[in-house]
Amino acid sequence: MTPSRRHLASAVLALGLVASAPASADIAFSGTGLFGTLASPGETWQWGTPPSWSSPGVGAGLAIYGGTEDAIGFRIAFQAENGTTPTIDPASIATGNTSACAGGSLGGTTFCGQPLGTPWVATLINDLTIEFLAPASDPLSLGGSYFVNIFFTGDDAPIAFTGAWLTEVVTPPPGVPEPGTVALLAAALAGAGFVGRRRAN
Repeated sequence: MTPSRRHLASAVLALGLVASAPASADIAFSGTGLFGTLASPGETWQWGTPPSWSSPGVGAGLAIYGGTEDAIGFRIAFQAENGTTPTIDPASIATGNTSACAGGSLGGTTFCGQPLGTPWVATLINDLTIEFLAPASDPLSLGGSYFVNIFFTGDDAPIAFTGAWLTEVVTPPPGVPEPGTVALLAAALAGAGFVGRRRAN
């Protein structure tokens, strides 16, 4: 095999390896009923009164994160029973974002991981969906402790939920490169081949 063909083969192999790099995925969970577990046995959750959803439970201490990848966020979407209109309480989010992880029914809607003290930033996506993002330097790791409390307005609570632990995502390059990228690569390889051929002569 000539040197220029060897370089071309190496470049194609390298592009193939980069394009097939694995990506991290969020860790999904869902639930119905009065209580249960999320993605692992240590992540218990329950509904509460006043209408709330929490893990492990409002005033119940800390749950243990069982994910194999560091969590940088937590997103949950609730489903209301027909004829009811519960919503996540925006005032409770404001309380939780400034509560310094006080917890309990007076600590507001909040997510706190160890070390406690800085709540994850809560953002209301819509009336029944909320997302919490960890401080940049404090993701939640396997075996880490946390609690999350979410409070609703009115007397009704949702009946089910779906959600995910958000993990650091490594986005692989697209499988098919842009035409301009292919043209640049082809021009570079042709130039390298031309220079190599001139040197050989």
